[in-house]
Amino acid sequence: MRILRTRKGQVMIEFVLILGIYLFLIGFMISGFQIMHNKMVFNISAYEATRTAIALNPANDTYNTSLAIANANNVLKHAIGVEHVSIDKSESGEYFTYTVQGKVKYLFPIINPNGVGSSKDLDISTSFTMRKEKK
Repeated sequence: MRILRTRKGQVMIEFVLILGIYLFLIGFMISGFQIMHNKMVFNISAYEATRTAIALNPANDTYNTSLAIANANNVLKHAIGVEHVSIDKSESGEYFTYTVQGKVKYLFPIINPNGVGSSKDLDISTSFTMRKEKK
């Protein structure tokens, strides 16, 4: 009976220690999934812009780059926690390249590759290149 009294409160201490580790792991997973989701949305957005831009308009033999950026912005509506998104177009010879860049806010800044505990946002960038249709 005396041994039981000396262990009073031990379960609560173990619970608090494990709870901190558990919450850190859950936050790490949520932040990782959020960053991965936004990277995929940026990639799809760059693909959609490039795919739209390479299509030749048969009525006037031009490429519709303004519609390409509009389609990319339409895809970017599904990004979560993204600020300062920019869509850059570059044209070299027979190729269009669209680059989508943005700053992503995430739940736990502890996984920031720029420094542990840093409050900076994570920069995500992706680009896609395709060949233009022939005139």
